[in-house]
Amino acid sequence: MADQKSFPKVPTNPVDWNDPTLVSLLDKTGEWHLDNRLAYPPKDIQIQFGWGGGTVKPAMLVWQGEEAMVIETSFPIEQGEHVRINKYLEDDFGTQWGEVVESRAGHRADDKTNGTHVHWLHMR
Repeated sequence: MADQKSFPKVPTNPVDWNDPTLVSLLDKTGEWHLDNRLAYPPKDIQIQFGWGGGTVKPAMLVWQGEEAMVIETSFPIEQGEHVRINKYLEDDFGTQWGEVVESRAGHRADDKTNGTHVHWLHMR
């Protein structure tokens, strides 16, 4: 029976967190942040707020997947806000709807200088 099987224990390797080589390496990586924005070519877009659409504001699409996208703006957007995303295609215009699931000020030096805000949207 699988429930009564005993699985072998994998020995762990002890780590000396006070080892000067390890401490030096960790100090060098302490300020690193995972940032995938450069992997996707940014695109100019426009966004409208609410289901009815109102004021149109410029934004930058910096990443898009099947059910999510990341945009940059020069202003904050509240979590839970519904937005309409207008994208310019080669000879056409595309529209998608999304909801802001996370929003924060940018962490990069140029984000802070430019007042950039980064927003994660769940697409509808």
